[in-house]
Amino acid sequence: MKIYTFLQIQFLILCAFIKCSGPWTKRIVTKKGNSTTVTYIYDPPYKYKYKNLQSDSLREEVKDLGNVEFHATLDAMYNFKYPYKGKKETHNMIDKNFYTTGSLDRFQSKYRYHFKDKLSREKCINRIKKRLNFIVIEGVLTDDAYCEEVKKVLWIEQRTDEEMSVKVDKLESEEEKDRMCLNKIVIKDLISKLEKAKALKLSEGMIECIVSTIQDFLLDLVRIPKEEVPSKNAREQSEGKVHKPNKAPSENSTTHEKN
Repeated sequence: MKIYTFLQIQFLILCAFIKCSGPWTKRIVTKKGNSTTVTYIYDPPYKYKYKNLQSDSLREEVKDLGNVEFHATLDAMYNFKYPYKGKKETHNMIDKNFYTTGSLDRFQSKYRYHFKDKLSREKCINRIKKRLNFIVIEGVLTDDAYCEEVKKVLWIEQRTDEEMSVKVDKLESEEEKDRMCLNKIVIKDLISKLEKAKALKLSEGMIECIVSTIQDFLLDLVRIPKEEVPSKNAREQSEGKVHKPNKAPSENSTTHEKN
């Protein structure tokens, strides 16, 4: 009896939480015979339409990570939009991981994506936070037209990630792959073409922000997971030949003032 009462209380708490979710939660009632099933689905006030690059050379890992990361970025942005608390407070909330990890968890679950190690997840969170901070610097989240523009910016970055990853995967040596991951000229050329296709004119600051997050995204894809050290590497270390895995350059710190 005590267990039953406890479960009833937990159910009521869950219902209260769901009701507080407002427009973000959609209630679906399904009837079959004499039974009624009520389910709740996440129903955010935005749509992100993106079709992955159609290429046999594009790895599923790249698609999945991109889908999780960019959906989570947009989801977190709209959480900051409703209600909007101003630039300074929003920056503080971003830095303290408000909404970021929750949005990432949500889309990790949706796409059934598993990061290759803890560091990869941390890097993804840092990229999302860097994007969000610059999005807040560049415009006002209460401006619906600006938010629609941000969707195009995210589309451009995700497509550049995919096209660059195909270029990287065609190379053989680690050194060649690393150089391509960091190749600003090639990255900016792709951004420029996609920018024109989307009829956008990005600021220099936004382009630099996108380039840095693309570089980090690509370097993390080619990085050897910390938990999975190749046996050859272990032998080299035992013989005194240290083989260092690829490391992404430290991110430039994001300032909260627009130049």
